Amino acid sequence: MHTHSSNYHLVVIEGTMKHWGPGETEAETKPLGPGGYWFQPGGQPHADACLSDRCIMQTVWSSRRDATLADQPPLGR
Repeated sequence: MHTHSSNYHLVVIEGTMKHWGPGETEAETKPLGPGGYWFQPGGQPHADACLSDRCIMQTVWSSRRDATLADQPPLGR
C-alpha cells in the first residue's frame, strides 16, 4: 500500500489492472480493462497492479505527483 499527497483520476487505456484500498485484497478486487476508471483521494492508502503484459493509463493529478509507502501493521496481525 502507498499514498499520494494529491487526488487523482485514472482511466485504463490498454491492459487489465486492479486497484484496492485498506480492508480489501487484490484477490477480491475486480479487474478493470480499457475504459475502467477510479478516483483516488490524496492521503488514502491503496495498491494497484497491472495484470497484463502492458498497462497504459491516463492519470490526471489535482496537484503534486508523489508516492509514499503507507504505514502497515506488522505481518501476522
